[in-house]
Amino acid sequence: MSRFYGSTGDKLTIWGGAKGGPAYYEGTFSANGATVTGAWVYPGGGGYESTMTRI
Repeated sequence: MSRFYGSTGDKLTIWGGAKGGPAYYEGTFSANGATVTGAWVYPGGGGYESTMTRI
């Protein structure tokens, strides 16, 4: 399994395989850049929400 991490502006996308694949995480940075809130999306449903905080 490969991973591709991309960020554009206030968005973060992590693909759980090839870039553009069906399993991915999409999050949004807070205004101060200290947190990213988003969710994993999996083909066929499922996934989970997460919040990451810079320490």
